[in-house]
Amino acid sequence: MKVFLAQMKPILGDTEKNLKKIVDIIEKEIEKGTEVVVFPELSLTGYLLEEMVYDVALDKVPDILLELSKKISIIVGAVELSEDLYHYNTAFYLEDGEIKHKHRKVYLPTYGLFDEGRYFKEGENIRAFNTKFGRVGILICEDIFHQSSSYILGQDGAQTIFVIANSPTRLSNKGLEI
Repeated sequence: MKVFLAQMKPILGDTEKNLKKIVDIIEKEIEKGTEVVVFPELSLTGYLLEEMVYDVALDKVPDILLELSKKISIIVGAVELSEDLYHYNTAFYLEDGEIKHKHRKVYLPTYGLFDEGRYFKEGENIRAFNTKFGRVGILICEDIFHQSSSYILGQDGAQTIFVIANSPTRLSNKGLEI
């Protein structure tokens, strides 16, 4: 499979501008013959959202992304508002015009700059799923630091594991801190 890792800096809380950036990248990759395009964690919303989580949450994947997924497989991150009204840090795998899988981040960091447990509900499952490229798994950032995550996916038949991540930065008088 020909994969493009879309390194982008989402605009915090601006889902419209982020969606436009994402669509532009996808359209360019379709022209190049890329088969899978992978975007960062929370690429539709930006990362350090805090209280903005409630304003930017999506109850459905934008139709334009589903339409484009008929030509290219897409992994994109967003704040998901679930049917039970919880907010999740979710990675969506889009293929053939539909959501083939969604992974809700299981391990939410709550240390240093991170306070995800305050704003998101943790996912409950780590599972592999079938794609046109074989059996695939997705993890989000902190999930990969727990050995059980990749082990579970391997035992569930994953031949490929995609890990999407995002990280806040801050400037101090000593320079950039990550």
